[in-house]
Amino acid sequence: MASTTLLDGSKHLSLIDAGVSNIWSLSLPGHLESLNLHGNYIRHISNLSHLTRLRHLDLSANQISAIDGLDSLVCLQTINLSCNLITSLDGLPPLRRLERLNLSYNQIDNLDGMATFSGSSFKLSHVALHGNRLRDIRHLVQCLSSVTSLKHLVLSQDGSGNPLCHSQGYIPVLRTQLPHLETINDMDKNGRLSKEVDSVATIPGLEAYLDFLLSSREEETKTEKNPPNSKTSAAVITPKIDAVMEQFKQRCLQESSSSSFDRDAAAVASNSPRSGSATGRKKNIRMIPSDREKSEMASSSNFSDRLGVHPESASSGEDSEPVKESAPVQVKPRPGLRAAVGKVKGGHIVTKKIR
Repeated sequence: MASTTLLDGSKHLSLIDAGVSNIWSLSLPGHLESLNLHGNYIRHISNLSHLTRLRHLDLSANQISAIDGLDSLVCLQTINLSCNLITSLDGLPPLRRLERLNLSYNQIDNLDGMATFSGSSFKLSHVALHGNRLRDIRHLVQCLSSVTSLKHLVLSQDGSGNPLCHSQGYIPVLRTQLPHLETINDMDKNGRLSKEVDSVATIPGLEAYLDFLLSSREEETKTEKNPPNSKTSAAVITPKIDAVMEQFKQRCLQESSSSSFDRDAAAVASNSPRSGSATGRKKNIRMIPSDREKSEMASSSNFSDRLGVHPESASSGEDSEPVKESAPVQVKPRPGLRAAVGKVKGGHIVTKKIR
């Protein structure tokens, strides 16, 4: 079993994916306010009756098939029972402080248990039921019509719904029959996404840190109003956070400078001649012959005079088309030469003597 994780003075206990199969095996302190047992092998809800201060309970992703053992949890504000094997809401106690109930991704086809929240003395405002087996819209309306505190109902989300969601026009029917609903599937009456979907105020246990956040903000305000050298200003030293922020700043500067360099390089490339152009190649590339090549060019020039071929007859202008290599020219043997083969290349005949 994974080790127990206690936060905020042991008021919050988290045992996620800890291999827990029975809550009785856990030693739970009675002053707990938040308990997270997500992703375990729990089949029955038990050993929670002494947690009378518990406000947030997460039993999602277990193997629970029935709701029980919650009667004494009178301070509960949120319950997460999603991703279990629950088929009905029988056994759900009338918890008057309960505000959020997540029953998504179960096998629920009956909502008779919701009748326990009838009346104005209840605070239940959010119910998530997507990923279940609810088929009859009339049964749904009958079970929720008396739950007047309910403001937000989710029957379909992220591609997972209920069989009744396949019926066209079910949302207008629910809005007519359940006028106390403000949002259905996170959409308000005007078809717009509800602002509460991304609200951080819905995070369980956030109020435990509210005093710290407010005090931090007050210190910030005091520091802004008073000079840095004032005795009343309390500077908070955070070297690790400062180091990370400095690294982030340097990375942003490097990315900014590299992007500007790439833009300048692209501008220069767009104004220069294309590399594939024959004219561009001629203007930008000049071949400087070596001494050996100069000697060969001189000897080939003398030999071309004997054949009657002159370099001036070949075009050498910068804007002319490239000269193609001609077919081999057969030359008759002369004294001192047994055979010679020449090619006209760039306006010159290149020969090879064979002794």
